[in-house]
Amino acid sequence: MGTKRVEERASEAMNSLAGPIAIGVLCFIVSATLFPFDFSIRLTASLRNGFFLFWPHLVAKNWVGWLLNLLFFMPFGFAVLWWGQPGNRRLLSHWARVTLAGCALSTLVEYLQLFVPGRSSSWDDVLMNTLGTIAGSLIYQRWGQGLVRFAESAMVDLRAIFER
Repeated sequence: MGTKRVEERASEAMNSLAGPIAIGVLCFIVSATLFPFDFSIRLTASLRNGFFLFWPHLVAKNWVGWLLNLLFFMPFGFAVLWWGQPGNRRLLSHWARVTLAGCALSTLVEYLQLFVPGRSSSWDDVLMNTLGTIAGSLIYQRWGQGLVRFAESAMVDLRAIFER
């Protein structure tokens, strides 16, 4: 019985980490994509040809850039789906929620990059970031519970070591 209680506490602790992890990933994405934080309209957005939302075409980019954008948002998709799973009412399907969250975050980041010297904004970044969010949620759906259970067992083992 004692082991069962420890495992239940670990499970509750892991589920309670989903929200903070999702927010931490969000903060990391925003800070990493908006570095160096030198917002200056005179140096950035005013030099561009038109407003970001009206750019009609995808910007040509190398495959490495696309892959990096995809990989960068995968933890966000994983964390959003993990956080949204336990006990939430489903107003939208999990796919719609994850896709909207990834697209909204990516669009916000790309818009804010208009004001960061040395950064560029493009629709292909929004597309790849959104696809990365979806890919991260697919990873959670396929292997997430196993990964969370593995982390839970590691927590139980660590707790047992420290409780001695």
